[in-house]
Amino acid sequence: MVVPPFIGGRLRAVAERRHLDVHWRTLRWTFPAHVAIRELTVRNTRGEQVASADSVDVRLALWPLLVLKTRVAAIGVAGHTS
Repeated sequence: MVVPPFIGGRLRAVAERRHLDVHWRTLRWTFPAHVAIRELTVRNTRGEQVASADSVDVRLALWPLLVLKTRVAAIGVAGHTS
């Protein structure tokens, strides 16, 4: 499936613009508009961990997706540190 690599690339690009590096164990897309990320770690340019989460669940708004735009409808984070 093309969607998870596309989402992963977009997340890494956004993080890079903020001088951050993101890694995760799994990134999964489920229809129609849900992204589940497990074991997320965010590091700064010095390699220091600035945030982490056991899981991040994102639900996207459906209508904007029809015109290839994204808007977060809901987000849930569990087991986070910052």
